Amino acid sequence: MITLIDSNVWCTNPIALWTIKYEYQRIGADMQYRFYWKIWLNYNTGWWYNAMQLKLFLDGVQYNVHVKDYKVETGWSYEGTTDWYTVNNKTVGTTLFYVQLYDESANTTDATSSTYYLTVSPCGATIISASDFTDEENPSILYSNPAGANVSKLQACISFTSAIADIEYRDIPVNSTSYTFELTNEERTILQNGTSGNNRTVVFIIRTKIDEKYFYSTLERTLTIVNADPVFSEDQLRCVDTNTAVVSITGNNEQLVQEQSLLTVFFSSATGRKGAGITQYIFELNGITKVAYESGYVEFGKVYSARDTELIVTVMDSRGNKTSVTKTIPILAWSLPTFDVTLERLNNYEDETHLTVNASVSPLDGKNTMKISYRYAENGTQPGNLTEITNNAQYILSCDKNKSFIFDFTVKDLFDKTEKSLILYKGKFPLFIDVERNAVGVNEFPTNGEALRVSGGVANFDGGIQIAGINIIDYIFSALTERGYI
Repeated sequence: MITLIDSNVWCTNPIALWTIKYEYQRIGADMQYRFYWKIWLNYNTGWWYNAMQLKLFLDGVQYNVHVKDYKVETGWSYEGTTDWYTVNNKTVGTTLFYVQLYDESANTTDATSSTYYLTVSPCGATIISASDFTDEENPSILYSNPAGANVSKLQACISFTSAIADIEYRDIPVNSTSYTFELTNEERTILQNGTSGNNRTVVFIIRTKIDEKYFYSTLERTLTIVNADPVFSEDQLRCVDTNTAVVSITGNNEQLVQEQSLLTVFFSSATGRKGAGITQYIFELNGITKVAYESGYVEFGKVYSARDTELIVTVMDSRGNKTSVTKTIPILAWSLPTFDVTLERLNNYEDETHLTVNASVSPLDGKNTMKISYRYAENGTQPGNLTEITNNAQYILSCDKNKSFIFDFTVKDLFDKTEKSLILYKGKFPLFIDVERNAVGVNEFPTNGEALRVSGGVANFDGGIQIAGINIIDYIFSALTERGYI
């Protein structure tokens, strides 16, 4: 209940006489007050028309209050409130106060009223400054407490919203200007769990108790979560070949074979730090990316790299922090068997035929094997069964020189095979020499003596040919004899 003090302020203006009464109370921290006032018109010699304005002067600051928009008569009263701050950050002292009444229509002001001094009580402490801080630091604040030991209690806390003390209030020195929060592990956990990203705004609060009343001062600063990357290591990964056929050959399910193994990566859960959860696991291998959202496994299938390759796993947490680890996957190079075949008739004509196969397979650390086989048949007939032969060994076959043959070759290793077909053509000499007839045939046997014959009837020179007086047949035989061919 507000009890108004009778000021007994009388206006000397002959138009009207008036009285004002007032009271004031602190309404917040610092120096904020609310001024209650009421004005009465005690007597007027005539009408006071139009608008009136009450002028309050508090600490030299003028507050204009619109009072009335129409004429008033004796006995009229009006009341209201005005809020103000004291100046110079006073704690205990006086504030200058006086009033004027102003006729807006006539643009006249009543005589200045008497001057009063209002007593100002001590105010609450104020936070002056604070620094941004990390969750691993002990934050400090600078503050002023003008009331000193006159306060009943002086406390500070840290809040997420300024609504409640998330880091509980603790007493701070009334005669000091700084305080450092010595945070416990439990309090750091509260700050970390309350921060969804890597930083957030927190509110420092100082609470002052004076005469059973609480006054508050607040200041916002930024809290940053540091050293919070998720925990994950290479030891939490197993890269396994799930192709049992390959494992039966290599004897090791963590040893992969190019293009044959089926890679599956098994992994255990990463650990989020400082209240963060794990949101995803990203696997990268040879340009292929796989994503998982919980522990378990991911399947890559066949790996086509010919050498050891690196798997990169990146773990993301709910704050966007990440940790990456690299694991080297051992891979044995493999490719299809390769081979070359030498297949030719003796003198390019005889039935006697020579066969050699030179083949190679991927070694796979000495665990691979090779099987070479072949079959052949006269061109246009059904081939028989395959026959196994030895690598780089020469085989002598008998193939009718008057017929052509189809040869099929197969080289197999433990995983796959390579096949190839070749044709052995009919036996045929490009040049036939009959030493008894002293004759030469091209692509046919000579039938006449002292003759050069070309098959197809292109040229038949029976009885010899002379060039520059020399018999060409004699010349050919002489040259072949000199070189040891005859």
